[in-house]
Amino acid sequence: MAIISLLAAGCSQYNAQPYTAPSAPAVSEAAPGTGSTEAETNAVTISSFAFNPQEITIKAGGSITWTNLDSAPHTVKFEGFESERMGNGGRYEHAFMEPGEYDYICSIHPSMKGKVIVQ
Repeated sequence: MAIISLLAAGCSQYNAQPYTAPSAPAVSEAAPGTGSTEAETNAVTISSFAFNPQEITIKAGGSITWTNLDSAPHTVKFEGFESERMGNGGRYEHAFMEPGEYDYICSIHPSMKGKVIVQ
């Protein structure tokens, strides 16, 4: 009986200290996999014989993916380089490392014009 009394007395003690929540972990400015060091990807669609958007601004190191939604083939031609012909659903991706303004056309339909501004 004495043992049961001691056990019961030990279980009935009250701790008067207030509860303190654990502190939140420190938050860094850029979580892993995000931030300015990761390449940025942007999209331009080709439909109704036009680039949409016609002008796009990206950060240096970012890339653009062009997707042809027309039934006609198209290209993306910059001074010095050009994509392959893209049929319906075709894609072309290019990374821009240097700041500047880059005008481009579709070499099959030269009236189709676009511009990439790299900051």
